[in-house]
Amino acid sequence: MKPDPATPDLESIKAEIRSAAAAARARAPLPRVDPAPRAQAAASDGIERERLDYDVSELTGLDHGAFVDNAYRALLKRNPDEGGAGLQLHLLMTGADKTEILGNLRWSAEGRHIGARVRRLRLRYVLAKLSRLPLVGYPVGWLLALLKLPAMLRDQRLLQAALCERASLLAMAQATLQRQLEQLEVAQRGLVAQAPHRDEQARQLAARVDAVERAGAELRTDLQAAARERADVSAAIEPLRHYVHTTHHWLTSLREGMVELEAAATREQRRADELVAALVAHEAAQESPAQAHRDWAATLAQHLPAGALVMDLGSGDGAWPAALIGQGLAVAAVDANAVLVARAQARGIHVALGDPAAVLARCADASVIALSLSATLLGDAVTAARLFDEARRAMADGAPLLLRVETGAAPAALVNDARTAAAWLQAAGFGEPRTLAAQARVAVLVHKR
Repeated sequence: MKPDPATPDLESIKAEIRSAAAAARARAPLPRVDPAPRAQAAASDGIERERLDYDVSELTGLDHGAFVDNAYRALLKRNPDEGGAGLQLHLLMTGADKTEILGNLRWSAEGRHIGARVRRLRLRYVLAKLSRLPLVGYPVGWLLALLKLPAMLRDQRLLQAALCERASLLAMAQATLQRQLEQLEVAQRGLVAQAPHRDEQARQLAARVDAVERAGAELRTDLQAAARERADVSAAIEPLRHYVHTTHHWLTSLREGMVELEAAATREQRRADELVAALVAHEAAQESPAQAHRDWAATLAQHLPAGALVMDLGSGDGAWPAALIGQGLAVAAVDANAVLVARAQARGIHVALGDPAAVLARCADASVIALSLSATLLGDAVTAARLFDEARRAMADGAPLLLRVETGAAPAALVNDARTAAAWLQAAGFGEPRTLAAQARVAVLVHKR
């Protein structure tokens, strides 16, 4: 059987219809049947390796390379290789139906091993293969064309509607461009009308440029004058710089001398502290003050509630604060002698290193409920007056003050006996003094009035 001479024209018409239908589907694709959600998500490469059930419409919605790539991923569960993908694309370009490509992959050796199920594919694949046979292919092709005719007509209507829509959009775009062209013409006429004014503005701008150039020349002249002045100032500054360097060198030498003086003063103070500490140790060896301290502490405790805080200034080696602690009192002890403070801390008594008078000056008004002073702090009348004034300010009304006079501890002190201590306390405005004697050591107890 020889083919009808009109067959080539029919084939070209069918090819045009298929192309138009494919374009229409690309613009408005038919509804797809989405697969049921699966518990296991796709792998990171997008291949659903656990899914083995598809409908043919799910795999034919894409075109050209995207269709081939999706078919490989769905039916062979891998990305397409270059040779196989090229063969399938060649079949598509030579007029093969998409179902033939799907069937080739599904019933290949690899596809049969995977065993994916594609509903409604088998019959279409058989018909597509038959349509390519020399004798049987012609009527089978007609049969396929007749079967696809409703869909092709629908695609043709979609294509016609899309073309009409495109024509409408093009008409609207043409109208918009026409309006823009008219606006540009109006703007051009306006620019032409403004040309004389533009010329005047250009002349004014040229005049301004000339003025700017003249100002620039004047500025350059000023800059040159400023450069000369800067050179003169630099020449004048040079002697001053030398003087500054000399002064800096002198200040550095002075600072080094001050550091040496401070170091010498520190060494002298350390030596003085060691001498006083040695004198205190000698007196303690000659006559133990422990009993006197216990008696004084017991007397002071009678005037205070249990656990009361006593501020002790001039605490020495910690023997006196230890006696206060033994009576159940709390002690805030301060001494300026670093050697005696170290001895106190070695025996487990916390004594802070600092200036006792400065510590008392930082206390709030009427905040001290009991105060203990060493007569060694009263070096001169000015110091004694300042210390007693600060004591009256910081002590609460009726608070006791115990002034300890321990012989030998400070031979140059202003107060070295009980009578002098009592007189100083009365003169400072405290209450009636009470002398607490213990062998050669005495203390005077008074209260703030």
